Amino acid sequence: MTLLEFLRPLRQQKSTFLLLLILLTGLAYIGLTYLPETQKTTVYFTVKPLVQPSENQAINLDPIESSMKVAEMIAGWAKDPGFRQEVLDNSGVYVAHFKRKLTARKQNRTNVFWTIKLSGEEQAHQAVVTESLIQTFNERFKDFNTQSAFPFAITTPSTFVETQTIPQSWIALIALFIGSMLSLVGIYGATGLRGRVNFYHQIEKIFPEAPRLKISKKIGKHDAVLLKDFLSTFLSPQLIGTFPKAEKHFPVMLPTEIAMDDDTPILLVKLGTTS
Repeated sequence: MTLLEFLRPLRQQKSTFLLLLILLTGLAYIGLTYLPETQKTTVYFTVKPLVQPSENQAINLDPIESSMKVAEMIAGWAKDPGFRQEVLDNSGVYVAHFKRKLTARKQNRTNVFWTIKLSGEEQAHQAVVTESLIQTFNERFKDFNTQSAFPFAITTPSTFVETQTIPQSWIALIALFIGSMLSLVGIYGATGLRGRVNFYHQIEKIFPEAPRLKISKKIGKHDAVLLKDFLSTFLSPQLIGTFPKAEKHFPVMLPTEIAMDDDTPILLVKLGTTS
């Protein structure tokens, strides 16, 4: 199937497609503008060794490398369900799907960034959740240090809060994409449900051995001589219309008027219309 043939339903129903595109894009745009803004809180600190290793320890312990490993371990706490639940328990508030709203990553060796993203009414809990995160982290980090042969320290956490909204240009592009996809689904879905012959390969599948004449021009502007030459290759050809108003442009007959023993029935098929 060529691209031109695949796009035939859109060309035949371009007015419907454009109407759907405008309507659905507009609805998607309105819906996207009501999305709540997101409040992003970033907690940043640096991990560093509390004491320098002695000469005997220096062979097995590198301060920077050790700090990097500790920073990686700390960033991994964000994926610990127990740690996340402890943060919520200490805050005394409930945040739905907190797993997706709390993340951590190591950056530039020993720096760690914790991120909390809250939207809608949850933004009112930003301060208590952030305070609980720092408190829970300090408690777990203290426990870690007591069990570590070489203690580490962190710098005083820095907190930065910003509000994130989707730019209007992005909303317009997303709305256009959603409207286009839904319009395509609507056109091709309705086309398939109506049980119409929409593509030329469908005719080939139904009548694999029958001779066919493909007329590309619109009905009424078609090449009558070409059709006449095609019909002349058959014995007593009789045209049968399979779509409304076929009789306006062709000398069609009813199936009951055709003598099946003597005549050759020729089906007139209009893509997108014929069942």
